[in-house]
Amino acid sequence: MQTQTKHVENMHIHQAIATAPIQDQMNEEMIQTWLVEQIARITGLMMHEVDVAQPFSFYGIDSVAAAGLSGELSNWLHIRLAPTITWDYPTIGLLTRYLVQFHSSKQLMVV
Repeated sequence: MQTQTKHVENMHIHQAIATAPIQDQMNEEMIQTWLVEQIARITGLMMHEVDVAQPFSFYGIDSVAAAGLSGELSNWLHIRLAPTITWDYPTIGLLTRYLVQFHSSKQLMVV
């Protein structure tokens, strides 16, 4: 039952992420969930199997996949990010904190 509840919660978060203007409602949970969804999609894992403390390389994310993820993240956030951002912030947790902390101050690592 708890897994089903968590799945429903994730669906609600995903719907909010998909429809909300990122500038108005960006928070750590939304960004982290989006990144977990992307890693799960790329790897074929379930979202609950993705550990936000593991490096992207643990999931087999190579430079090509990392650049693609960076591009998708840029599109989702409506900002330009360096294609190397997943190497500079090598875990979902670190990247999420960076994006939340610096988005408001506009000091993002941009290209």
